[in-house]
Amino acid sequence: MPPELPSNPHDTYIREQLSDPELARTFFSKFLNETLVAVLDLETLTLMRDSYVDEELQVSFSDLVYRCGTRESKEVEICLLIEHKSYVPVRPRIQLIQYMLNAWKAQVKAEDLGKKRSVQLRPVIPILLYHGQEKWKDQPFPGYFHGIPRVGVDKYIPEFFYELIDLNTYSAEEVAEMELGMLELTVTALKFSHSMEQLLDKLERLAVVMEIHGNLETEDQRITSFFVYLYSTSEVSPGDLFQQMQKKMSETLKERALTTYEQMILPYKQELEQKERVIQKALSEVRLAKELAQKEREKAQQEQTKAQQSYRELIKLGLQLNLPITQLTQMTQLPQQEVEKIIQSIRKEEK
Repeated sequence: MPPELPSNPHDTYIREQLSDPELARTFFSKFLNETLVAVLDLETLTLMRDSYVDEELQVSFSDLVYRCGTRESKEVEICLLIEHKSYVPVRPRIQLIQYMLNAWKAQVKAEDLGKKRSVQLRPVIPILLYHGQEKWKDQPFPGYFHGIPRVGVDKYIPEFFYELIDLNTYSAEEVAEMELGMLELTVTALKFSHSMEQLLDKLERLAVVMEIHGNLETEDQRITSFFVYLYSTSEVSPGDLFQQMQKKMSETLKERALTTYEQMILPYKQELEQKERVIQKALSEVRLAKELAQKEREKAQQEQTKAQQSYRELIKLGLQLNLPITQLTQMTQLPQQEVEKIIQSIRKEEK
């Protein structure tokens, strides 16, 4: 069977790349604020299997959870939240505080299972990764509450912070100057995911990055993932996209792009086409069956109309001969109530 392409290519691509601790360390060191980076010991960054996204939050984002030490040897949890929506939520902090509470509840549950009552909770640092087209808008949590007297009330309104990494706020030149290595593929692909034309304009630069850093086996897989992401998110067909890409790449990269297309995209496309043919055949059979059924219904309706007309003529003749209704019922083999209705209809017409 051909490999399945991701149903959510953006989420899959981000998770695939930033599950690598090396890329995650580079990403956080370059995109988090300097004060936070100075406090964190990113060499200790470890990807955890935990997730604090509950059923309600799944609509909004997915997460990658890391545990990281600080310069003071304390541990924190760094939670990378991958925004799913194509628009900015009205009050994102509501969802974020729900997520943070889920994280702390999980810590408490783990303590209870281990019967450790004295262990302190780990701080949770939510980092929201956003690459949508709409400008991100938010305000401090107290700003969600309007018309409330601050004095005496403000202390009951929680305040917390989160890190926002909005890729729209970085130009392509700024991204190139960060010296991200292979991570530049991921950041650039996400930044221009809504415009394949703009992304292809950057492909010559990315081709140089791939030529410089793409020799190791792990990097080779990242290049494959990059091409899969492009093929999966392009508004043009994969074949047409390859034709556009090959003009901007070396022979080596062309071969990789073509291999990715032939091994992962083409079989999947062929399977979809086969499924489409099966579906169309089934739909054609359904339409034919409906047409035949409709013709049968129309034929039955015509026969029923003809029979009713015959009954009517017979009863009309019987009335002219002054036959009793019992005899008319016997002649037509209709229920007496039905014969009476026909008689009423005939007499109404005669008036």
